[in-house]
Amino acid sequence: MRKVAWKDIDLKIVLPEDVKSTECVGELEEFIGQERAIRALETGLHIDAKGYNVFVSGTTNTGRRTFVSRYLKKKVEGTKTPGDWIYVYNFDDPRSPNSISLKRGRERYFRRK
Repeated sequence: MRKVAWKDIDLKIVLPEDVKSTECVGELEEFIGQERAIRALETGLHIDAKGYNVFVSGTTNTGRRTFVSRYLKKKVEGTKTPGDWIYVYNFDDPRSPNSISLKRGRERYFRRK
């Protein structure tokens, strides 16, 4: 088996005559071929338990961040914006900070100046 360079691949792609450059092609609304990623993300988002997070991995510059950002923005469209959370020092157990739920925008009053 030998490694194939991109120059060795002869792809015959015929573009419509009105397509002169990529500037006339808009962004895709959906991510093609990402059904498994969507299922995994949905599974992670539905876990409503302490200590669980969603971790997205993959090769650099493949659109992971764009995919997740667009997907989440679309998912929360029309929903109420949640409140803010701040974490304060726990003198009884320094490894476990206390969390305080605040109305949206109120966390700024607790910022250090």
